[in-house]
Amino acid sequence: MAFVFFNFSLMVGVWNVGLFPSFVGYFFILKGLTELSGLSLRFYKMTPTVLLVGAFSAMMYVMELFGAVGTGVLGHIMFLISINLALYVSYGFVMGIQDIEVHKKQDLNLTQLFFAWKVLAVGAFVPFVARLTPTPEILTAVISFAIVIYFLFAFDKSRRLLYANNPIE
Repeated sequence: MAFVFFNFSLMVGVWNVGLFPSFVGYFFILKGLTELSGLSLRFYKMTPTVLLVGAFSAMMYVMELFGAVGTGVLGHIMFLISINLALYVSYGFVMGIQDIEVHKKQDLNLTQLFFAWKVLAVGAFVPFVARLTPTPEILTAVISFAIVIYFLFAFDKSRRLLYANNPIE
């Protein structure tokens, strides 16, 4: 999921090269969904959505690469759509973990994970707000990075608890 939320890019003339392409992250998410689909029906049902979101992400990457998405209205709209799709997918994972926790009656760190997702949901809009205000980019990058790392640590703890009690081959 790190690729989905880390949004760092390098500007080269009119080209914007994403250093962590989100569509690569969605490919890894698809692999995870395949692995976890036997533990929660929610993971199985998310597969078509993740495919569509991954395709949208790849389209966005190509558009950004060639300068078709700028900082204008279209850029803001596409950015908001991208944020909301990423949050929707990550929420599906959190709810899938909840399904497993309830079904298997084992602690999977859901309380902290759901709180981390809420922080992520609010924090995901920090770069968007920064685009509209004179906030230094480095400050918003550091804040966004810290929020994503917090979510990933909570998610990893849930993953470790899941695999400790449910080895998947």
